[in-house]
Amino acid sequence: MNKKIVGFVLIIVLAIAVGLIFKSSQKTVFSFVNNDTNEELDGLIYLDGKYLASTKEGPVKVSNLDGDYPKIVRLVDEKESEPFELRYILNENYSDYSTFFFETRDDEIEAGKRYYKDARNDLFKETKENHWAHMPLTYSYADNCYDEDLYEIKKKVESALDYITQQTSKKITFSYPDSKYSDITFSCKFNDDLIISLVGPNGESAHAIPQIYPETNIYSEGVINVYEKDSCPLGQRQVVIIHEVLHLFGLKHNKEGTAGDIMGSTFSKGNCNKEVSDKDRDYLIGIYSGE
Repeated sequence: MNKKIVGFVLIIVLAIAVGLIFKSSQKTVFSFVNNDTNEELDGLIYLDGKYLASTKEGPVKVSNLDGDYPKIVRLVDEKESEPFELRYILNENYSDYSTFFFETRDDEIEAGKRYYKDARNDLFKETKENHWAHMPLTYSYADNCYDEDLYEIKKKVESALDYITQQTSKKITFSYPDSKYSDITFSCKFNDDLIISLVGPNGESAHAIPQIYPETNIYSEGVINVYEKDSCPLGQRQVVIIHEVLHLFGLKHNKEGTAGDIMGSTFSKGNCNKEVSDKDRDYLIGIYSGE
């Protein structure tokens, strides 16, 4: 191959490289899709708190950020005339990708509706602690809570939630809205064929999973998996359910507490007289007094 051809090839390679570099600084496109409906979402996009563009105006490209990588991508849209906001944590290497597909589902959009309200009407915004932004909190039961179990589980949950309401001087309240979208979901894992024993994967009778909106101190939703339904019989204090619900409020295991502390890290079946400690009670009332 002669020098002219080699030189020509090098020019072409260089031109392609320069084009890719130029394209890289302009190329990141954000796309939002509802996986349940395959619908593309049209709304307003913000990087952190700064407005970027509207998806209705065509592909949303990011450029000229000068290495100031945003942490959060926010999409504000409407569904059934109700506004919602979705928040995504953005990988700092976003400029290495040509397109970011942000996927969501109907239940996440419903949660986004709650967040839109919560972020703008936070009743307890003065606290720096992780917290729920509204009261009452709604709760529901997962589809794996069958009819033959639901009556007993409902009675136990109602008893547990009423105890928390009374212990916090009615600062924390709950509502059963008869809707599959709620703040707290109780899941009857003892009906799960994958669960062989009466306890969870780590030996627990139940397990709480709290979630927080990205880069906020506001709880988005919580799930409580119930692995054993007979920890405390009806008519007695439902210490296991109370314990797990309080995890959704940020309370941790109290390893230094007394045997009667409801947030103790261990539970002996039949020990259904545990109580919320004064320290934990004051902590919750302090947050949800709204003062």
